[in-house]
Amino acid sequence: MRLSISGTVLLVGACMITGISAMGQNQNVTAKQTGTFDVAITYNADRSSSLGGNDFWMQGGGVQLHGRFWKGLGAVADVSAAHTNDMTGTGVGLDIVTATFGPRYTFALPKQHAEFFAQALGGVANGFNSTFPGFYGATSVAQGMAIDIGGGVNVPLSRRFAVRALQASWIRTDLSNTQKNVENHLQLGSGIVVRF
Repeated sequence: MRLSISGTVLLVGACMITGISAMGQNQNVTAKQTGTFDVAITYNADRSSSLGGNDFWMQGGGVQLHGRFWKGLGAVADVSAAHTNDMTGTGVGLDIVTATFGPRYTFALPKQHAEFFAQALGGVANGFNSTFPGFYGATSVAQGMAIDIGGGVNVPLSRRFAVRALQASWIRTDLSNTQKNVENHLQLGSGIVVRF
């Protein structure tokens, strides 16, 4: 039997559509079972200190986009913001926004109704609405690197939703200050996770 070019194109197209449809159904089942993509919205409390020992609390929140690609291994992008009106009793405020990205490993212990994760992220920190000493004088904005190492636990509520029961991170930023231009943060957070 001879097929015309248009008939061959239609046959190949029909086979491709059938194959893609079958793959899509299989991926949907996998996504429902493992939750390959999720978005977390968190409230964060941030204990900040410079190397000089001046500690203070900041309040804020964050958004995380997480994709799981192979078993428990995935990648996460995190944007967090924190604010205080008064650093260390000086009357000077501070706002910090960090944008970090890196790997995350998620795992569940047998017979546990929770997922645990650990992550190591790197990116940038932006400080503003404050006073940052510099070579040519003080400025109200500063930018530097940020490292975020931590983990947490998600408790599923349904196939689509989970509670971020706890997230704890050590964050190091290198914004200019009067000490050695290094700040350490202990960030504790909780929130809601939506799975797709």
